[in-house]
Amino acid sequence: MKNIFSEVLEIKKSYEQDTIELIDGLEFSQYQTLKMIEYYTNSKYLLGNRDELGREKPFHNILNANVDVSVVATDMDTKDIQVIATTPENYSHAFLLGHEVKNWMRETDFAHTLNEMGWTRPRYGGVLAKKHETKDNLKVEVVKWKNVYTDQVDIEKGAKIEKHWMSAVELSKMKDKWDNIDEAIKLCEKKSKDSPRGTVLVYEVEGEFPKCYYDENESDYEYSLQCHYVIADKSKQLSLYKEELKSSRYKYLPWEDVPGRGLGRGVVEKGEQAQVWVNDSVIAEKNAMELAGKSIAQTASKKYAGRNILTELDNGSIIEHEDGKPVTRVELTPSALPQWNNLVQRWQSQFDRGTAVTDALRGETPPSGQAFRLQAMVTNQSASQFDYRREEMGIFIREIFMDWILPHLIKKLKKGHTLVSEFSKDETERVDEAYANSLIKAELEKAIKEGSIIDPLQVEESRMDILTRMAKTGSHRFIEVPDGFYDNIKVKIDIVTTGEQQNKQATLESLSNIFQTVAVNPAILQDPVLSEIFYSMLETAGAGISPVTLSAKARQQQESQPRPQSQIAQPNTSSLPDPNQIGSEAQLSETNGQTTSIL
Repeated sequence: MKNIFSEVLEIKKSYEQDTIELIDGLEFSQYQTLKMIEYYTNSKYLLGNRDELGREKPFHNILNANVDVSVVATDMDTKDIQVIATTPENYSHAFLLGHEVKNWMRETDFAHTLNEMGWTRPRYGGVLAKKHETKDNLKVEVVKWKNVYTDQVDIEKGAKIEKHWMSAVELSKMKDKWDNIDEAIKLCEKKSKDSPRGTVLVYEVEGEFPKCYYDENESDYEYSLQCHYVIADKSKQLSLYKEELKSSRYKYLPWEDVPGRGLGRGVVEKGEQAQVWVNDSVIAEKNAMELAGKSIAQTASKKYAGRNILTELDNGSIIEHEDGKPVTRVELTPSALPQWNNLVQRWQSQFDRGTAVTDALRGETPPSGQAFRLQAMVTNQSASQFDYRREEMGIFIREIFMDWILPHLIKKLKKGHTLVSEFSKDETERVDEAYANSLIKAELEKAIKEGSIIDPLQVEESRMDILTRMAKTGSHRFIEVPDGFYDNIKVKIDIVTTGEQQNKQATLESLSNIFQTVAVNPAILQDPVLSEIFYSMLETAGAGISPVTLSAKARQQQESQPRPQSQIAQPNTSSLPDPNQIGSEAQLSETNGQTTSIL
């Protein structure tokens, strides 16, 4: 009867030895493909780096440079991840949850995880992400392909087996959670071809297995999603931990999907043939150069046979030869020597086209005399080839956040706590405004209740004093989040998938044009018709400046200009906060250790 141990050994053997048929006559082995990728990216030959004469063979690596370009062109950053409210009433929740997410990403070093995802996916043809979740923490990691066995047809839905080499110290830390730890520790002391000295190989297994694998009393005809940690070799089989899961802890994204197989086609696999024949040309060229570099002489005279002109003759020596039998040099340089370099260039060009890598993306110097604007257009067009890959990665990261990270954070932050975060200038102004309004609201309600006379100018002066004091605390704020604040929250994750470098260039160019326009004609912001056109252009340009914010500041500046004496006979109370509307978003404390509640 099969059990989890026999299942592990069978999956391992099938993965390493079997192939799948993509179409009649076309076989594929994920194990061999990943092995080739590891060898070639480390500039090693699969059959050894020495030729039949024992000489070192050169490896002219053309793969890694294109992989690096693909990594940079599809790079994602933590700043590209934004929490968006799906309903107006959830705006404040999404605003604060966005900062909770930023804190989580900083604490778990999620930026490094994103970099590892971006590095793994184009190199190997896909990225396999995995979550580690406890009651108080969640971390996302990238699985190393060389340490995992998967289903060759369907990686995401099939069984997955990870290899962990655990020492006695690591195993001892799991005594309260795992079984058979003492026996496992004893195995660390034994020599094994599968494990480095002082460690034992532990398999982490996840997949849909018969329920009897989890409980011997259960049926072997019913299946469930299970997780097992086992030691499974011919000499010893130990079950360390087992659990039934509600959902998978893995998510997978290919680089280029290939029908019929699980692993996508990556940059290295695309360049396999180019790498093989580039190396072939380089080896032939190296052998020809070695031969061409030899000094060999020939003559019909037998008296020079077996002698060496390099060791027996000095510079300036005069030799005598028989009539009609002179000593002449043998020309060993092959006429086809320049063609090998042409072959290398042709294979490199073919590989570059197949992976959408251009000289502009590599950062190579453009041809002499090429206009800067033309070079910028070529670079942008080259980078646009990777927009689709970036969009796929954005969808993948959004799925990770919606399925794993946000539910974990909302559950973890269910109880009241203090949010400590750094806010941008605009965010700080909004938060301080809400806090000042909440204090003014409390003062107004108290004055109305007591029947006191309200001086609008004094109220506005108090409000400005609060904002001035808050501005001195810098960009950090301490916000007290009450119990159940995130209950029934409805938000979504937005991923910015446009290229960072392209954005910066477009933003700077748009800002420069906007600056010149306003500098030449400052009155454009006050004219109703022209300002409306200007703000529409600003929004279309996407220069990173909010037209709403800019127009509000323009109106604010216009209202702050001195008015004629006849127009200020009565205090202007239109700018004072409405007691029934202020304080609806949040209350914020100053950074003196005191905190207030969010309403």
